[in-house]
Amino acid sequence: MIIGYDNLLIFDKWYEPDKILDIAKLIVMKRKTDIDTEVINKYMNLAYIIDTPSIEISATNIRNRIQNGKSIDYLVPRKVKNIFKKINYI
Repeated sequence: MIIGYDNLLIFDKWYEPDKILDIAKLIVMKRKTDIDTEVINKYMNLAYIIDTPSIEISATNIRNRIQNGKSIDYLVPRKVKNIFKKINYI
């Protein structure tokens, strides 16, 4: 499961995070722009943290583009876009 560093900071608040880790490895994409904080939870040591280049793609931006009829090509993989179409999100 791939999440952003900001979600790792609150992963302990997710619904049944231990069950998630029973079926998936936690890979965290950390950008150099992420702010290191004093937030520590037990999942910090269980995650595989990967430094990534700064590519600003946000879920909010993708949702807004969809709602405004704009393309999300190059922002999500084709399979994700097809799932959105299948569930009539696009």
